[in-house]
Amino acid sequence: MKYVIGIVPGAALSAVTDALGRADIYRLTVSEVEVVDFDPGVADPALRDAAGSSPGRGILSSEPSNAAIPKPGESQFEPATRRVGPSDLEHRSDDRHRLRLEIAVNDEFLQPAIDAFRTAEAATSDLGFGPFWVSVLPLENTIRIRTGETGSGAI
Repeated sequence: MKYVIGIVPGAALSAVTDALGRADIYRLTVSEVEVVDFDPGVADPALRDAAGSSPGRGILSSEPSNAAIPKPGESQFEPATRRVGPSDLEHRSDDRHRLRLEIAVNDEFLQPAIDAFRTAEAATSDLGFGPFWVSVLPLENTIRIRTGETGSGAI
């Protein structure tokens, strides 16, 4: 069993879920995430303070920063559009907006899942949606709480 985590542009959600469906993969979790570049030399003006330097992260910058540190629960980034609900996940225009897809698969579905992400990226690359990232982690066990099934049968 493997745990597949894919980070994809929000606008590519339909392409990814269609490709996963063609591979008979239907159970997944989708959550919204934002891409944050911690590179001190980042050129994105949204990530720079008034003095023109990157916001200090302490770890990557040798120079102290005057940038405000967000409090727990706050974000230093404003969403490009108002979030309404799951049906709107594909319609944000923010370049940092991504979706995290988490999929538990049996070993025979691992390659079809990766191929589905590749197919979706190829289908959307000319639209400028940006890169996809996929990580594969070992999955020691799964438990379906309602039925008590464990292991690959729970997937």
